[in-house]
Amino acid sequence: MLEVVGARSGPRIGFADRQAAFHNDDMRFVVGLLKGGLLGGALGAGLWALFPAGAPAFLEYLLYGLVGAAAGAICGTPPWRRGAWIGAVLKGVVGVGVGIGIYVLVRSYVNVPIPLTMFAPDQRLLSHEYFVLAPIVGIAYGLLIELDDGGSRAAEQYAKPTARKKDVEDIKVD
Repeated sequence: MLEVVGARSGPRIGFADRQAAFHNDDMRFVVGLLKGGLLGGALGAGLWALFPAGAPAFLEYLLYGLVGAAAGAICGTPPWRRGAWIGAVLKGVVGVGVGIGIYVLVRSYVNVPIPLTMFAPDQRLLSHEYFVLAPIVGIAYGLLIELDDGGSRAAEQYAKPTARKKDVEDIKVD
């Protein structure tokens, strides 16, 4: 018997099986954490790199609105799927309000000092640490969108083929 080195044994998994495995609820939770955290972290770190001593207040509102919009557009059903771009735009618009709303709530009620001496010699407030709060906002809204987006049923709905076009054989003449 000839055996190929490195060949896979067992049943082959097709593309549809991999898609179904990727869309279970546990994986959606992890994907929501990663997408929201990476988006928020990248945008927060970018603003912190531009303004390490603190950004003007309007830029903070803009940052958290942008984090919410990006998390809403990217998390959940991908916008490049057929018919999903309208939902992505709506989730992004709502995300602007959610991101700014979470920022206002944290700034007003949960503004605790965090000791991060590697970035600032004194204790700074949570609302001024963009690379900490922006991923939290992205994760919160990204998880909400990922877990609410329908799971595998939504993936199956978008995978359905469109209606079949009529051919000449479909026409009945009496």
